[in-house]
Amino acid sequence: MEVFVLLLSSLLTLSSASLKEKIPQSEEVTLEDRSPETTPNRSVLPPLTPADLQRNRTSKSTLTRHQSLAPVWVTMSGSVPSSAVFIYNPTRGTDYVCRYRCLAGFYNPKLGHQCHYPYSGRERLGSPFQILVRRGAVNWKNGSFGLVPKNSVRTCNEMGLFVGRVSYGLGMVRAANKACFVPRNGHEFVYRHYQVLTFN
Repeated sequence: MEVFVLLLSSLLTLSSASLKEKIPQSEEVTLEDRSPETTPNRSVLPPLTPADLQRNRTSKSTLTRHQSLAPVWVTMSGSVPSSAVFIYNPTRGTDYVCRYRCLAGFYNPKLGHQCHYPYSGRERLGSPFQILVRRGAVNWKNGSFGLVPKNSVRTCNEMGLFVGRVSYGLGMVRAANKACFVPRNGHEFVYRHYQVLTFN
């Protein structure tokens, strides 16, 4: 048994030495300068298993096919694109879904070349801005208290901000604040019951 352990130990030493010779110095990997990936509460994430990697590949390809139907944000320049998402507002006419940075609101050509969006208690104006253009069917579905239906249109990836509306006009749903915020007459109005734009 001792001979076997000695032989195994010698083989490991020889194989690691031959590996060192084959790997150029510049390609050696050191872990000293790296910190492990952590979660928001600073706990270390476990390494991915082959099953996790396969699941990630599958979900990404499914997401890509599914996302091909999602509306896209297009920088506004010149006239409004023909497939821009809009609503009819009884007081102003046609309002288009717009966003300034990540904040959704409305654009109405009659009111100037700016996106009207809610922020910090007021109606704000932003330019340059983007218009939402549909690539497939879109629908308005009911939501309330921060809840949004499946396939809701986000104003930005990885953020809990969604395109919303109430009877008074377009705005954005902030899931964390459990409400839809709508710009109107210089103010930001808060609604707990609203509709969210979704895609099929």
